[in-house]
Amino acid sequence: MEVSPSLLRRTGGALFDVAAQVRRALGGSALGGSALGGSALGGSALRGDRTGPGDPDWATDAALHAQACAWDGYLSELAARLDDAGDRLTRAADGYADADDDAWRRLC
Repeated sequence: MEVSPSLLRRTGGALFDVAAQVRRALGGSALGGSALGGSALGGSALRGDRTGPGDPDWATDAALHAQACAWDGYLSELAARLDDAGDRLTRAADGYADADDDAWRRLC
């Protein structure tokens, strides 16, 4: 099976781009922003301005905040795994430095 280093590098670069998009969606960091975003949910959601357990919406806000934090953690881990996969593909491409030239010569 022929391996094309340029395709490996291109795929690795695409994974880096997806990881960057995931991080931008998180607001730059898992702790700095929420994947769900408070403004997207409207009102007081995820801002913790409920009065406490006596407020009927307090449990919903607490559960929503916990869910948003869980998604932020998941998406942060996903971005790290995408970066890792992209890095491994680009390193693998280095091992096939002459494969593109060899394949081109065989075609001509």
